[in-house]
Amino acid sequence: MFIHISKVNGRYSFVAGDSPADDIGAMFCSARDFHLVDWVKSNYKSFGDAHLQAQRLVETRPSAILAKKVSYYKMAEEGDMLSMPPEDMMVAHYNEQLDLIQNRLQSIGDEKARDKGDIINGVSKEIEGIFGEIQNLKKIVESQDNLDTLEDIESEIKGIKLRLDEERKSLPAPKTAESTMGGIIVGFVKEMSERAMRAVGAVHPNAYLSEVMDLADSYESTISQFEEGEVKDILKLRFAKEALLTDILPMAGTWDESPLHSVSFLRKYWEPVVHAVGHIYIPEAETVMVSSIIKSHCQFGGFHVPSKSLADIAMSVDGDSWKVNVSMSKHAASKFKEDELREGMEVVCIKRELGDNYYNQTGSIKSIIPHRDYVDVVVDFRRGVGEIVLTDRDIDIVNLQS
Repeated sequence: MFIHISKVNGRYSFVAGDSPADDIGAMFCSARDFHLVDWVKSNYKSFGDAHLQAQRLVETRPSAILAKKVSYYKMAEEGDMLSMPPEDMMVAHYNEQLDLIQNRLQSIGDEKARDKGDIINGVSKEIEGIFGEIQNLKKIVESQDNLDTLEDIESEIKGIKLRLDEERKSLPAPKTAESTMGGIIVGFVKEMSERAMRAVGAVHPNAYLSEVMDLADSYESTISQFEEGEVKDILKLRFAKEALLTDILPMAGTWDESPLHSVSFLRKYWEPVVHAVGHIYIPEAETVMVSSIIKSHCQFGGFHVPSKSLADIAMSVDGDSWKVNVSMSKHAASKFKEDELREGMEVVCIKRELGDNYYNQTGSIKSIIPHRDYVDVVVDFRRGVGEIVLTDRDIDIVNLQS
């Protein structure tokens, strides 16, 4: 299958088809056929969004594209190209999709286990999508004949589901929890990469997400652009297996004008992508920068992964180059001497912001959590208000009279 994106009056639409050699009427055109799949729009704000939805249609609803082709050539052969009302066309389109899906299932017994599993999973996703759309369509159709046909399609889908359940029993054992989690992370990486794609849209209006790869030790996605009949890669994003963004790298389409450590790359790509994704992991400092924690111009907050301590991250510019500087956040030094606080010691809360339940109330230290410059204490205030974690600046020691 193929995808083509076009721009008209500042908006983007897509064509998805089985073959470029087909008549344009046999292709699924979002501007004309959006009503045939309920999540497809007639046009989109950006090239990338149009491409994402076209790719989604190809990957999750190929029968919708093929049904369009089959219906078109049937009507062309019968000389009945324009006589079908839109409602009848929608219902006929679902009928055609079910016929195509049934044909795919006919050969399922001849497939190898892996191919069989792929067919079952693909068909399952398609019929779930079709079933949901039919539920919505039933609410608005006016023809009783069409309503009856939709109910027949529903019954057919239920039968397909039962068959798929039976076919699954002959497949190898299902995926482990680990591989299932990997699939979830790939979906998350894809979503983050889509955000990054939109973030660079101001610089590259024809940017789109061209690839997401699950590698042995990381995930990688590629953002490309289509311009003047050519595809050029713009950025490569790399994510750790924990789904943390670790690298934003210029590709052939950006390196000449904006090499990695240039201020141009920082402003056009690095900063917009980090803000869109929400974070970046800085491996050499073992620190995650969180873009929503803004401390000042070009200075952000984050945390040091091994120690869980807060960190300050600053972008420093020197001429036409830049770098990231990381330092641990400074806390006010502890007002208590070393070993002055002990478990079981009676203390009083002096933090007004905690309200009457805690402020001026006394409790006993249950445990002490040391940090480099200060300590946290877990205090049990009894009297039904329970335990709370406070810093040493929020308490005073109670001097009990003997």
